[in-house]
Amino acid sequence: MTERFQILSLDGGGLKGIFTASFLAALEENTRKRIVDHFDLIAGTSAGGIIAIALGLGFSPKEILGFYKERGKDIFPAQSRWTRALGSVKWVFRRKYPAEPLRQALQDYFGDRRLGESTKRLIIPSYDSVRGDVHLYKTPHHERLKTDYKELAMNIALATASAPTYFPASISDTGVRLIDGGVWANNPSMVALAEALGYLNQSQGSIAMFSIGTTRQAITSMSKHITGGLWTWRSKVLEFMMAGQSCAAENQCLHILGKERFLRINPILGGHYALDKMSLELEGIGRTEARNAVNEVSNMFLSHKASPYEPIYTLTDETDQENDK
Repeated sequence: MTERFQILSLDGGGLKGIFTASFLAALEENTRKRIVDHFDLIAGTSAGGIIAIALGLGFSPKEILGFYKERGKDIFPAQSRWTRALGSVKWVFRRKYPAEPLRQALQDYFGDRRLGESTKRLIIPSYDSVRGDVHLYKTPHHERLKTDYKELAMNIALATASAPTYFPASISDTGVRLIDGGVWANNPSMVALAEALGYLNQSQGSIAMFSIGTTRQAITSMSKHITGGLWTWRSKVLEFMMAGQSCAAENQCLHILGKERFLRINPILGGHYALDKMSLELEGIGRTEARNAVNEVSNMFLSHKASPYEPIYTLTDETDQENDK
């Protein structure tokens, strides 16, 4: 393939990111190719944002899967039935989990590495909860992107994954109060497509996208919702909003790119897999999905070799400027 620009888009989903990491790890095992070598831009929200940053910094999907399996129980500790019931009552009034275990896990994993060290173009959605505006972290792949590359990778990962009610808002070093990008772009595929068409000036006909979800359940209303009020819709309305955003983004990308250049993997499962509960079943499901999709993924995406990414600004430039002062 020539004159092609490929995007990897990764949904949010808490510990359901195990599916994504397992899927990508199995693809690499089955094809004996590094997935990141074939994509020019990676977008990720929440769990997908953590995975995207890790891929950009050189971690393999197998290593990312290990992170979820090793640190997931620290971030979302298992609870007895009694503790879970008590926690549900407290959850009405305050966040469900403290931020420190997540922060520490990200600190241990990413250390002091910064977004500017990424070897791939990245775009990571978050949300400014004070200004009521979207907040996108981007690598310096355009001359206007002069600040984000200096940010610590762990802080960006924390910002995109600070899901409201589950974690407190993440407050940046500059005082910006950020929450999970999933509130507006849990499926970041349209965010990535807009970036490719806009900042990166790619032609529509050159773009191909591989979008990966974290599994889903069929979401339907019941008879009680027909005339229900706030209490009846308290949890269902959020499910509909998240599913609607994802469906809209998927359909828009499919409409723009066509089925020859857009592939979405997001299987419907019968069981319930919570974003804050460890389930190693998702690892097996990810491997099975990879086994089923490997030929289609290979044919659509793995013939393309991404061009080397050359950032406009580098951390070396920043260091040189400080030394000159």
